[in-house]
Amino acid sequence: MKLAGVHHRFTAGADWHAWRYGSRRSDLPQNLIRPINVVRVDQDMQGWYLQDAIGLTPASLLTLGWREERVKYAASDVLDPTAPGAGFATQAPPASETQRQHAWEIGLRHAVSAATSVFARAQRSFRFVNADEIYEDDATFSKQFQILRPQTAHTHELGAEWRRPRQLARATLFRMDVEDEIHLRSLHHRRRQPQPAALAPPGCGVGVVLAAVTGAQTHRGICIYRREIP
Repeated sequence: MKLAGVHHRFTAGADWHAWRYGSRRSDLPQNLIRPINVVRVDQDMQGWYLQDAIGLTPASLLTLGWREERVKYAASDVLDPTAPGAGFATQAPPASETQRQHAWEIGLRHAVSAATSVFARAQRSFRFVNADEIYEDDATFSKQFQILRPQTAHTHELGAEWRRPRQLARATLFRMDVEDEIHLRSLHHRRRQPQPAALAPPGCGVGVVLAAVTGAQTHRGICIYRREIP
């Protein structure tokens, strides 16, 4: 499409995902026929996106993108205190929550020659906690659903690329600033955010990616990455 003498290529779409997570918890595999806890989590996600690729010149391409997404959680836990091995087992209170996030991207690519191009990009991204990551023990070892805050990140990239038929080489310098990171806490083997928020400073990652592709399926690359938490 051409608007005001400039070529635009619009891409728009919407998506919907429904996840149904179920888990039967017991002390021994042979007791699963009569579980202690029966956990169910419904996770429904709806999103829409729009992207515009703008041909500023025959050699320069500007890309603008936006995405909105909503996720809804509904979680329940049924306890059978008479099940084998129940002992002092607890039941998580039901939980429900709706979260919303947005992402954006702005990028510029310029072809220096037929084979070489340089590029710069900035973007905001996010991640919602998954349905199978929210059933947890609290500090008193009581069951609960922990619907974590969405993880967000701002990333900035600079790079160069060389491309030939069946060959590709790319070097990228990037910086990523992450807030509310959903990470693994090894004690309970669950993904957790530091609590409270005042104790969760944003993380920062700076790195270089070098990659090369030859042939149809041969990939070689290296990522040099440094992560910092203030």
